Amino acid sequence: MIITGHDGKDGLKLIGEELTAIFTELGNQAKGIIWGEGVWQKGEVASAKAMEEAYRAGCAIYNKTVLEKWTSKDDLARMPYEVKRLDGTQ
Repeated sequence: MIITGHDGKDGLKLIGEELTAIFTELGNQAKGIIWGEGVWQKGEVASAKAMEEAYRAGCAIYNKTVLEKWTSKDDLARMPYEVKRLDGTQ
């Protein structure tokens, strides 16, 4: 879950707790919360630390899915796209 706001983490904790409770009630589980602190205006999140954290979390989920689906090097070589990480490696 990604929560952004200008109040900072302390001001957003209640929202995180409420959203986690809603997700749980719906039968889902939040794996974690990424706090986009100090973000209010459109475009501010692009330069926030939370953006990189969210990108890395997404890559981890994506890479886990790819590795579960493609099990051998031959399979990985036949992938129709390249997997690029934030650090530029593949």
